[in-house]
Amino acid sequence: MKSHLYSKEKLLGEDSPFSELLQNMVNKMLDGEMDGFMSKEHKSKKVNKRNGKLTKQVLSGVGQLYVETPRYRNGEFKPQLLGKRQRELSSGLDDQIIALYTQGNSIEDVRRLLVKIYGVEISAGRISQITDKVLPVIRD
Repeated sequence: MKSHLYSKEKLLGEDSPFSELLQNMVNKMLDGEMDGFMSKEHKSKKVNKRNGKLTKQVLSGVGQLYVETPRYRNGEFKPQLLGKRQRELSSGLDDQIIALYTQGNSIEDVRRLLVKIYGVEISAGRISQITDKVLPVIRD
């Protein structure tokens, strides 16, 4: 991480020291959630075991993260930090997309700006889904 800082490369975005740090933190927090869940299960005398981890790609304010969500054999574990189908780590990215769109930028412009500013690539389809949330408000 220290060498990256001295190299004068971008601090945010994929492969940056902050994305690596955040990724490690998120994975540790998810492991902690599983430990707490397992502790409750053990106290209630339920017999069950961990079932590996599921890796998924998640968007964050510092770029793409590869998060490993712990799994539980009977599927009752529901992480609070990052839900089962959640693909964005509460980065406020939706708000940024909406702000750029309402300023008159096209969806393709928004996509290019997100890559340039945050180092995050989002498909035009995903941006459309997000901007569709505000279209009724804009029309009103």
